[in-house]
Amino acid sequence: MGAVLSLLGRAIGAVPTFVWVIGVLVAAYLYQLYTNQNNILYYPQPPGLPWKRTSDNPPNFGSPGFYDMKFDNVRITAADGVSLHGWFVKAPASVDYTTAPTIMFCHANAGNMGFRLPNVELLVKKLHFNVFIFDYRGYGDSDDVPITEEGIKLDGFAAAAYLASRTDIDHRKVFYFGRSLGGAVAVNTAFHRPHESAGLILENTFTSISEMVRHRRGQRK
Repeated sequence: MGAVLSLLGRAIGAVPTFVWVIGVLVAAYLYQLYTNQNNILYYPQPPGLPWKRTSDNPPNFGSPGFYDMKFDNVRITAADGVSLHGWFVKAPASVDYTTAPTIMFCHANAGNMGFRLPNVELLVKKLHFNVFIFDYRGYGDSDDVPITEEGIKLDGFAAAAYLASRTDIDHRKVFYFGRSLGGAVAVNTAFHRPHESAGLILENTFTSISEMVRHRRGQRK
């Protein structure tokens, strides 16, 4: 055993110092990459823009009221105690919102729900839908806590449970809509709560994170 250790020691000692330095730097980089992977995946603040919280957005992205839409300002709580902020925007007065279809809007990655208000306006005014849009944890005026995949799954469940608890909407006409990152939230919610929605709508979403990485690499070549 002593001879083996001695041989191992000589082999290690023969490794040039610069190789050890490179090895340490690579290990440190990989550790940082692993520990900060969620910061790489999620963008609660639009790149290059100063607005993280919905309450800090410019007026046209700050409230459904800017577009003359009636809405309920909503606070819901996920299963792990995280408080989430949302807007339940009602179908226009020309229709009865209590019988109108309702969209649970799971928004895309970069930025808070306020930046989706132009889309919400079209769904409400052109299609006469109710729209419930909410911010995931770490986004907008929801609790500023670390963003994780498991946490965002709980956020989707909380949003669905909120709609299920409302007594003034037609639960036979609730649809989950997911765009990009929100597609994963909507799919997961529909899978685990299949009897609480009439359908699932996906836009510009992805099959898996690994597939998305391969796709982005291909775009850069």
